[in-house]
Amino acid sequence: MARLDWLDPLGPVWMARLGDRAISWPVGAEPAEGRTGRALEILADGLEDICVAVAGVGHRVVHGGPHFNHPVEVTATIRAELQGLCDWAPLHNPVSLEGIDACEKVFPTARQFAVFDTSFHGTLPDHARTYAIPWEWTEKYHLRRYGFHGLSHYWASLAVRGVVNELQRERLVVLHLGAGCSATAILKGHSVYTTMGMTPLEGLPMATRSGDIDPGLVFTAERILGKTPAEIEKALWKHSGWQAVSGISGDMREVLRAEAEGNDRARLAAELLVRHARRTVAALTTELGGLGSLVFTGGIGENSAEIRKRIIDGLAHMGLKLDDRLNSEHLPGGDIPRPLVISQTDSSAPILVVGAREDWVIAKETACLMWKA
Repeated sequence: MARLDWLDPLGPVWMARLGDRAISWPVGAEPAEGRTGRALEILADGLEDICVAVAGVGHRVVHGGPHFNHPVEVTATIRAELQGLCDWAPLHNPVSLEGIDACEKVFPTARQFAVFDTSFHGTLPDHARTYAIPWEWTEKYHLRRYGFHGLSHYWASLAVRGVVNELQRERLVVLHLGAGCSATAILKGHSVYTTMGMTPLEGLPMATRSGDIDPGLVFTAERILGKTPAEIEKALWKHSGWQAVSGISGDMREVLRAEAEGNDRARLAAELLVRHARRTVAALTTELGGLGSLVFTGGIGENSAEIRKRIIDGLAHMGLKLDDRLNSEHLPGGDIPRPLVISQTDSSAPILVVGAREDWVIAKETACLMWKA
């Protein structure tokens, strides 16, 4: 397995583990333009040096639109259809296509596969995916809730199998908390409600995204602030969230540090996330008809004991009880760490921390498609 670390202070670095061997190749601090292609060229050279050939490449594609509910091999026809979905997720899908094109160039004999973040939510019932908007928009143009972070939510539903019993995993609420945040109600392995909607902008407040707002605010901002639709869209995606509220950062660690130093706006930013998460857990529990297990995942969900504690402290009326000692522990090491149970034994439902492994899901789905051929 190979991973690209874009955050290394010396520049992006490819890191790979093949059996017991760990190897790395520095990408260098090239300009962002063309960096994906350059990184892949370096990876290809490194793999060639150790006699490893690439037979297939799986790509995360955020929005599958109304027609892609399962992973697919990227043919010329599929590539054209994916291009048509760029307007559905303009900040995400074009980047995925860039990766597909770069991989086709660098690994010309490899097969390319698209794995969609929306696929897991293809089981949403009509009442969970339909907006109360003009019916033509829904029926003819497929404007509805699609849901995202599906790869993460799907993995969480698999990861808990060896930790909780069948009854406890029958009704799951999964909180994916990171730069992007979402929650999903999973009933017997199927997504039945999720907080992100037509786009990944809906739902909980996020690092730089607004999350839920009154839609009328958009039109009011256009009239009062004199903003264009494009300017408002950029503001809600890139200049909102707890970065905007705190005035500090989109990194929740920085926000919590500022809060500890007495910064009131940082406190408010953290509180918005915590309280929205509490309301969401309660609402999704109602949607499921009861809570079997509560799962935290994502960068914040996995690593912030403080945020987890604050969310659970506000759910004591549901009988959820956190074990402070277990909550302070870290996930065990390894490529696929065992989920960490952080609840007390008499909690009304187990509370778990699961390491997000979207890459594993993409690899699994890609391998399955290759083996079927």
